[in-house]
Amino acid sequence: FALDNTDFTMGSISAANAEFSFDVFKELKVLHANDNICYSPLTIISTLAMVYLGARGNTQSQMEKVTNAMCLPVFMSSPQCGTSEYIHNSFKDLLSDITKPNATYSLKIADRIYIDKTYPILPEYLKCVKQFYKAELEEINFRAATGEAVARQLINSWVEKETNGQIQNFLESGSIDLDTALVLVNAVYFKGIWKTPFKEEHTEEVPFNVTEQESRPVQMMCQNGTFKVASVAAEKIKILELPYASGQLSMLVLLPDDISGLEQVRSCQGKQRRYFFSGTWLPPDLLLSIYIP
Repeated sequence: FALDNTDFTMGSISAANAEFSFDVFKELKVLHANDNICYSPLTIISTLAMVYLGARGNTQSQMEKVTNAMCLPVFMSSPQCGTSEYIHNSFKDLLSDITKPNATYSLKIADRIYIDKTYPILPEYLKCVKQFYKAELEEINFRAATGEAVARQLINSWVEKETNGQIQNFLESGSIDLDTALVLVNAVYFKGIWKTPFKEEHTEEVPFNVTEQESRPVQMMCQNGTFKVASVAAEKIKILELPYASGQLSMLVLLPDDISGLEQVRSCQGKQRRYFFSGTWLPPDLLLSIYIP
């Protein structure tokens, strides 16, 4: 029974993460209608989970409405880490599973808490947040004359280290100030080997269609081969799966049938997997040429 409960919760968190990613994307595309968008739903939801871990009273009630909206089950458990300890245990299992050492890819997820020195923090919370999310605490004097600059340098250096130098100057000037009390930071680093690698010498400059009337020359990696592709006629899109060498991870690429169909693709965000398995498969032996920026 315990195993069934665990499987159910893990599945619920995965489904909730997919639904949450869609909801976040809908908000982001309103704020950044003409921009490229790159975000990590797992980063956001796990950071919110750390906040929820320490929430009590009215804050906890409000956050529970969000977890209910995301269809996360709440199981009564030991009061040591709150009544939703089961959820945090499931997050711990999920994060541990996807970050296991692997010869063909590296996936690191790190959390850190920066709090103003004037605010006491309960040792019970520190114990639980370290137990579930491996998050360490660092005290900072945000209110000092040079507190903003020192804090940004500390946080930016940590993010740069945890992402192997890929993310630099994460916090810009003005992002924190004298009123800042707490900063929760989550960093994700991923590097994987394709099952069928792209060759550098096959990189080409190809026109990229911005709109039906406008295109721009873009450097694209190219490859000819056979791939798993699903065609979803009702949505006028195709979904391409590019597997990594491990066989456990894949990249899904959504492409509209029409140049002007980007909005159609956006409306399908969060439903890729369902469409991928319910769409019409292209013949597996069909030779395709793919171009990716």
